[in-house]
Amino acid sequence: MKNFIYLLFLLTFLFLIPNCLLSQKTQKLKSVDAQSLMTIGKYHDEVNFHRFPEKYKNLVREGVWELSKNSAGISIRFSSNTSTLKLKWTLETNEKFPHMAWTGIAGLDVYTLIDNKWHFIETGRPQDKTSEYLIFENKNAVRRDYLINLPLYDGVESLYLLIDETAEVMPPITDKLLKSKPIAYYGSSITQGGCASRPGMAYTNILARRLDRPFYNLGFSGEGTFDQPVGLAMCEMDVAMYVIDCNPNSDTSFIYQRAVALVQQLKSCKPNTPILLVENYIYPDDHALPWGTMVSPNSKGELVHEKWKKLRMAYETLKKTGIKQLYYLKGTDLIGADFEGNVDDSHPTDLGMFRMAENLYPVINKILKSNKSK
Repeated sequence: MKNFIYLLFLLTFLFLIPNCLLSQKTQKLKSVDAQSLMTIGKYHDEVNFHRFPEKYKNLVREGVWELSKNSAGISIRFSSNTSTLKLKWTLETNEKFPHMAWTGIAGLDVYTLIDNKWHFIETGRPQDKTSEYLIFENKNAVRRDYLINLPLYDGVESLYLLIDETAEVMPPITDKLLKSKPIAYYGSSITQGGCASRPGMAYTNILARRLDRPFYNLGFSGEGTFDQPVGLAMCEMDVAMYVIDCNPNSDTSFIYQRAVALVQQLKSCKPNTPILLVENYIYPDDHALPWGTMVSPNSKGELVHEKWKKLRMAYETLKKTGIKQLYYLKGTDLIGADFEGNVDDSHPTDLGMFRMAENLYPVINKILKSNKSK
C-alpha cells in the first residue's frame, strides 16, 4: 500500500512539473506599439522610423531619400518590469546582401542598464518581412531600463513589444542617452553601418553608448557626397557637433568645392557648433598590392591619397577664411594597421567598427569638452 501511495505521489509530481513549466511559457502577453515609446536618434516628430521628415522627399536626391527610410541609428528607450520580452516587427523592403549579416541589415539589438552601463542581451533575428523573436522569458519581474537599436539597412514599418499581461512599459528610470545633445554624423555606407553583424555594433551606436549621447546617423550607402540639401536637414538639428565623413563616396573632382560649401553652409546656420572633417581610411587591397608602374592614374590606391589632399585643402582654405571650431582627423589608422577589420575591400566587420569607434572617441570627446558642449 505504501509503495502504491508513493508511486501515485511520484506520478502526480511528474505530471505537475511540465504543466507548471508550460503555464510559465504560455503566459498571456500584451502588445505595446513602439511608436508610443521614447525614440532617440531621430530629429523629427513624424510617426515613423525614418531619418528625414517627409518634406525632404523632393529636396534630397532620390537615392538619399530612399536610404533615409532605413532606420540606422534610431533607437527606442523605455523601462519595464516584464519577465518576458518578445519583439514583433515588419520591415519595409526585406533587404539581403551577400557580405552583411541579416541581423545587421534587419535585426533588433536589445540592451539593458546594469550598474549604469549598457549590457547587451540578445538580437532579434529576422525570419521574413514580418518576424517575431523571443528576447527573454521567465526573468525576475523587476523594473529595468532598456534600449533597442533598430535595423541598419532596412526600414521598420511597425514594431511591437510583447510583454507580460500584468507588466508595464514606463519612461526610462535614468537619463542615460537622454541628457546630452546628439551628434550628427554624415557619411557613407560605412557610417550607415555596413557591415556590422548587428545594429549595436555600428560604430555610431558604439560611440553613442560610450559618449552617452545619441547620434543622428546620416550615413547613406554610396550616396554620402557632401550634399547641401543634406546640409539643410543638418541645420535643423539641435546638435553638439557635426562630423562630415563623405570622402569614401565622393569624387576627387568635387571634394574640395563641396566640402568648403557644406562647412560654410553649416557655419552660417550654426556658427558655434563644432565640425570635424574625417578622411577615408586606406582599403586593404591598396595596402597589400603595390601600385607600381602599371597602375593607372585612376586606380583606387592613388584616389585614396588624392581624396586626402582635396579634403585637407578644403580644411586649410576654411581655416584661412576665419572659420572657427573646425577640426580634422586623418584616416591613416582609423581601422587599424593590420587590415583584419574588413569584410570586403572597404566595409568594416565588428572588429573594424570597434576600432573606428576607439579612434574616433578621444577626438570627438576632446572636441566636445573643449567646446563645453552639452
